[in-house]
Amino acid sequence: MQASDRYKRLKDAGKSESEIAAVFNKKRPMSLFALGGNKNVNISPLDSIKYFQKTLNTGLISIEPGTGDVKAWVGGINHQVFKYDHVLSRRQVGSTFKPILYAAAIEKGINPCTLFDNKRVTYPEFENWSPQNADGQYTGQYSMKGALAFSVNTVSAQLIMQTGVKRTIEMARRMGITSTIPEVPSISLGTASISLMELVGAYTVFANSGILVKPVYISTIKNSSGDVIFNNKASSGKRVLSEENASIMIELMKGVVEEGSASKLKSEFGLKMDIAGKTGTTQNQADGWFVGITPNLVTGVWVGAENPLVSFRSLQLGQGAHTALPIWGTFMNRLIENPSFASYRSKKFRVVSDEIKLRLNCPSFVEEIQVVEPAHKENFIIKLFKKGLNIFKKKKKNKEKD
Repeated sequence: MQASDRYKRLKDAGKSESEIAAVFNKKRPMSLFALGGNKNVNISPLDSIKYFQKTLNTGLISIEPGTGDVKAWVGGINHQVFKYDHVLSRRQVGSTFKPILYAAAIEKGINPCTLFDNKRVTYPEFENWSPQNADGQYTGQYSMKGALAFSVNTVSAQLIMQTGVKRTIEMARRMGITSTIPEVPSISLGTASISLMELVGAYTVFANSGILVKPVYISTIKNSSGDVIFNNKASSGKRVLSEENASIMIELMKGVVEEGSASKLKSEFGLKMDIAGKTGTTQNQADGWFVGITPNLVTGVWVGAENPLVSFRSLQLGQGAHTALPIWGTFMNRLIENPSFASYRSKKFRVVSDEIKLRLNCPSFVEEIQVVEPAHKENFIIKLFKKGLNIFKKKKKNKEKD
């Protein structure tokens, strides 16, 4: 209220706070923004402020990873009413930051098939930081694919402890993120505020085999005579991640769509093309995110209120899978229905090498491990209980080779 022009005019006119409050609580005819057309109502200025505070906004940007060409840019739901560009605004990114951490971890040499205990840990050296999982579950073990697919915070915390905060930030910088990133381990859960533009630009590195290409907004400018007065030369890009590690990250992020938090892109939206990506939800459900990668397009969506203090009451309502992801799914369906973009429907990711397949050949989640030793000690069986699937593996005499 105090930031409004009405309040400032009344204050400059010498009105007291009680007089100003009376003005703000008096109903009057107003035209309020609504999707599909404004509505005329009789409402007080204070209630109109509350109404606009509750209005959800969004930002969307699509970038072609090989060229950096910006193919779509939506800064908000209505530029005449909401003049803040949510492609460039900085908000907490939540779990959409995790792929950057995972890339740094893999580059350091951490095996993507390493099984991490899903247990809550307190870190005294960081003011007793004790990250929690959104679902409150702390059982079993996750590989990187499963931990990313289901956005397991306890695993992200372990990864940044092993990888290092500075190394993680350095990876974000290499991938084109320039926003301030605090040097604390909680960035592993997405506490940094980053723009949608930066985040989507970073994800293009995964889609472009590890090469960063700067976004291109304008290719050519001509004067009234048709003469070219500006020509944006295509950038060859810069390698910031190895081709192998970029491929591993695509495979890990495909798990988010195949079995994790973005699975309804296949089941509900019926999208058949290859998709990798990551959902994100911030503290108190104030921001919902989804960045999706297809072989020739990277698109990111943010959803939230104009004021980050306004949030959803529950994770069920406010998570990125329920706010931002449906916009992404609708956008892609509209795109592939257009004959001009038919190629987006069938394009496939590059086939990964047998070596990478071998490196990723492991379960996403192991619920319980039991070791059963029979009378003959030279052989024994390890039984893995994995979500209702029993996997038996016979172990040879030479135990050191397994």
